[in-house]
Amino acid sequence: MNTENQSARAPRSGFTGKLFWSGLGLTVVVVVGLLLGKAIQRFSTMTSLSDLTNQHSGRDQLAEFKNVYRDFLILQKIQASDATWEQFKLQVQKRTDPEIEYMKETACADYPQLQQLLWAGRDYLPWMMDTARSVPSEAQIKFVKHIKEADRLINQN
Repeated sequence: MNTENQSARAPRSGFTGKLFWSGLGLTVVVVVGLLLGKAIQRFSTMTSLSDLTNQHSGRDQLAEFKNVYRDFLILQKIQASDATWEQFKLQVQKRTDPEIEYMKETACADYPQLQQLLWAGRDYLPWMMDTARSVPSEAQIKFVKHIKEADRLINQN
């Protein structure tokens, strides 16, 4: 038999064995420390629990729609020109399209406030800007209805 193969398979003992096991132990400690450090780093950069709970609150979207509606009422009151309305409509579309896309993906039974805001923004806001330029229309009434319901759901606590 080859003596080199026997010594490679022989259990480590003495100083060499202690050195091997202490090195292995140190390696395990370092790896565990690195993994634990990464976990702590990820946990510390996470948002607070209240932020996670409010992630889909709809507060930002509601505020945006209220701002749009405030501006809409001003234009309606001053009987703005068609050119002004068209410019306003384009501006509103740029402001609200990302929010509407977000709500299309997120609104569900778990987030009924987002569903209300989606209906207001997607279904009634564009229609309202076309049909309620001088007097309130059905679209404006429904837009306000959904905004009020979203507001109630968001602020019920």
